[in-house]
Amino acid sequence: MTYVAKASFDYDVVSLYVRGGDGTHYDVTVGMREPGLDSGTLNPGQRAVGWVSFDAPRHGTLVYENYSAGSILAEWRF
Repeated sequence: MTYVAKASFDYDVVSLYVRGGDGTHYDVTVGMREPGLDSGTLNPGQRAVGWVSFDAPRHGTLVYENYSAGSILAEWRF
């Protein structure tokens, strides 16, 4: 996964999940490949690159959610 920041953005891999076509929620799997995506802060123009693994269907939506606020910050269909 690659994300290029346009404004400062805090990220954390535990805030990612996959939503299947039927609405099923799939969390990140343990034992990610290296280099794994972890957490940090991106400033404008910086990139975060790393592996994130899911045991999920081939097609769905990757969701980045702010758990404390209960809001979805970004979604990427695949």
